[in-house]
Amino acid sequence: MIFFKTAFRYLTRDKVFSFINIFGLAAGLTAVLCIALYVVRELNYDCFHQHADRIYRISIAMSGDSVENESYMFTPPIGLAMKADIPEIEEYTRMAAGLVGSTNGTEQLRLSHIFGAGYIYCSICCFRPCSLVGSRFSGIESSNSQSGKFNKN
Repeated sequence: MIFFKTAFRYLTRDKVFSFINIFGLAAGLTAVLCIALYVVRELNYDCFHQHADRIYRISIAMSGDSVENESYMFTPPIGLAMKADIPEIEEYTRMAAGLVGSTNGTEQLRLSHIFGAGYIYCSICCFRPCSLVGSRFSGIESSNSQSGKFNKN
């Protein structure tokens, strides 16, 4: 108990010095925790895949007049060319995300946050194809099979 009284008296006697010390300690602990959370997240990203050590995502860095951009979307021939030129590539798939709109006569259906991938994606990422709707090769066969899951805007 005597130690707490002594520490409290010291902190109240030198208020500016105490504030600097406590603020520095809080800032240091915050920085360490933020870095630790970032490292843990990066090390655990997509680790649920069975072959996570063999799955890679490729991006293209593009630069223009004063604009630099990084994209994960490619034209179809890039995957074929990489698989032909690099023997270590076992399989590849393309992925795309975006907004999809469709019209059916007078009604308009808009779907947002749509993610599309090639049929090989399920075997690369070890997802069972039966968890998807429709066939791996033909997609959703009837337009009414998913109508209850989408909101019409």
